[in-house]
Amino acid sequence: MLNRYPGFAVTGRDGLPYDQKGDPDLHQAISIELALASNGRIKLSIELQGTNASGPVFMPHVVLVDKITDESFNAIRAKCEVDGWTIHSWSVSEQLPYDEGYAAAMARQDSDANPYAQHYWKHDEWYLGWTGYQETNA
Repeated sequence: MLNRYPGFAVTGRDGLPYDQKGDPDLHQAISIELALASNGRIKLSIELQGTNASGPVFMPHVVLVDKITDESFNAIRAKCEVDGWTIHSWSVSEQLPYDEGYAAAMARQDSDANPYAQHYWKHDEWYLGWTGYQETNA
């Protein structure tokens, strides 16, 4: 997972997030991270910032996307701004099969919704997430 870095602008030629200061190592790290996540959904972890009477307020938020583009990121940013929040920082990581299974169970999907082949290790991980939700919410 990449460290949070608040200075990103999504303007790279390849459609990937790009550091405004032009740090090629950072850009390469992001490209590698997104390539690794291409087998599953990408988890975009956002730290939102708002204000109240006592000062700044921060709230974590997670969005699942298939890929990050200027258009998708700006749509997320616009939705946050409509709700009165700004994006303080963000990071990307792969959505793990366990988390996918847990979310499927939470959405009341049957275990047959497992998208992975039975012989593939992600099938078992997805099922562990699905049963994990079932056991904690029975």
